Amino acid sequence: TLLGGIFPLGKQSALGLGYAGSFVTGIELRDLAGTFSRKANYGNSIVNAVLGKRLTDKLSLGASLKYYFTDGTDINSADGNGWNGDIGILQNGPNWLKLGLVIGNFVGSSKINYQGAAQEFFPATLKTGGEIYLMGTSYNSALVSPFEMKIALDTRLDLGRAKPMTLHSGIEFSPHPLLILRGGLDESNFTTGISLK
Repeated sequence: TLLGGIFPLGKQSALGLGYAGSFVTGIELRDLAGTFSRKANYGNSIVNAVLGKRLTDKLSLGASLKYYFTDGTDINSADGNGWNGDIGILQNGPNWLKLGLVIGNFVGSSKINYQGAAQEFFPATLKTGGEIYLMGTSYNSALVSPFEMKIALDTRLDLGRAKPMTLHSGIEFSPHPLLILRGGLDESNFTTGISLK
């Protein structure tokens, strides 16, 4: 289930509210011998409040506050809740370059507290990304060309994880106004694609 909305706050700011939930019903509970006991339901949800503000024509700032909660019927130890937040900055300019930085879960001590006394900490993350409009027919590209090419790169650093860094990159090339060729690298996996406009 997804719900959301954006509310403008003047010409340079906006407030966003969102909800996402996932629920599973009819989970069979069995004892150690495999004997069926009863059925239960489990779900987890997040409520998100986001504030964005354009500081200048080329620089924007955003922050979000996230509240998580889980609910397990017949499994009270699975009930829990917690909160955290993200903050990010986006630079758009010159016209052919976009750069972004997001610090995720920056409240380091925040965690989900379960009724069964278990705790789950939110790992802090650092995400960086960029897009270059390398070639194109308009003056928004770095090089004026009859062909179009865009290159994107992003990294994610998960602090406290066994495999802390992931890397994603992609290239989009359009040799004809109606044809787009795509290639990418998702960690160690290559991806390709083709589409028609």
